[in-house]
Amino acid sequence: MGTEVKQIPRSRRVIYDVYASFPTTDLQSGDLAYATNLERLYRWSGAIWQPITDKYVQGAKVYHSAAQSIPHNTWTTLTWDSEEWDTDTMHDPAANPSRLTCVTAGKYLICAIARFALQANATQRAVTVFINGIGLTRNIALYIDRAGVLPTIIGATGIVNLAVADYAEIQVFQNSTVAVNIETPSSFSMQRIG
Repeated sequence: MGTEVKQIPRSRRVIYDVYASFPTTDLQSGDLAYATNLERLYRWSGAIWQPITDKYVQGAKVYHSAAQSIPHNTWTTLTWDSEEWDTDTMHDPAANPSRLTCVTAGKYLICAIARFALQANATQRAVTVFINGIGLTRNIALYIDRAGVLPTIIGATGIVNLAVADYAEIQVFQNSTVAVNIETPSSFSMQRIG
């Protein structure tokens, strides 16, 4: 029994960088960028980057400092052992290393980037956001077929309303007949935007 692969419409681009390095070409109106030096979210208007949050500072970005093995044909929850920032105590690497937990209710931008190691017989790869253990299906999971020529990097993004104690996790999938590592620089972030 094969895994169903669905074509998903192009998601908006999300950029993580210092503000001075934001691109100004090859963008679509509505693309998002998070200025890591200013801790502020911006939206591309079609002509300029406009800040879309001044008062919301709640957020966290976590990442892998080492590879995590992903078994063949199994959805696997990623765990995160390092923090780039955590302004609202969302990540507890000892008790719940896979979760970013909402401490302040609101609307959140969730972003995940997973880098699958090169695997010669690579076929399907997927990244999906889960909220409270339930997978979201509204354009925030990306499926990609790869021929095993380069490592596969997949991103998933979404905007969700979260109540206090709601939590987000990232699950990945691959079916290359053997285990494949998720490598650095994989990351997961949750930033309040409203």
